[in-house]
Amino acid sequence: MAIAHVVKTKNDLALVKTASNKSPCSTCKSPCVQQNCSNSKNVTLWAKNSSLANIGDEVVVEPIKTNSELFYGFFSLMLPLILSIVSYLLSYGLGCKEGVALLIAFTIFIIFEILSVFLCKYYEQKHPTLNIVKTLEKQ
Repeated sequence: MAIAHVVKTKNDLALVKTASNKSPCSTCKSPCVQQNCSNSKNVTLWAKNSSLANIGDEVVVEPIKTNSELFYGFFSLMLPLILSIVSYLLSYGLGCKEGVALLIAFTIFIIFEILSVFLCKYYEQKHPTLNIVKTLEKQ
């Protein structure tokens, strides 16, 4: 469970941002290369608004068990890679020089990597991975 602030509401969803005074690394026990979590940014995600929180409310959120990781992994990593390999093989097989074929494959990879960001953001809004458990009392 984590504490977040409601930034926006839309139907039965709420856009939540991690609390600014809470570091994402606060529960981490593992030493990492960063060594300092003070530079970490707030995370903004869509959550199911089951407690009917309003904009500005401080809420407790918990993750929902989904298979979204598979979707995000495939569309953000595997699909652009597969398409760039196929485009390289096709362009090289059709008679393009190796350098041109690599340039085409790299361009295809970048284009589909950018498109996958928008696709994943759209999917995350339709299938949120967080649930608002309760609204905390305002002081």
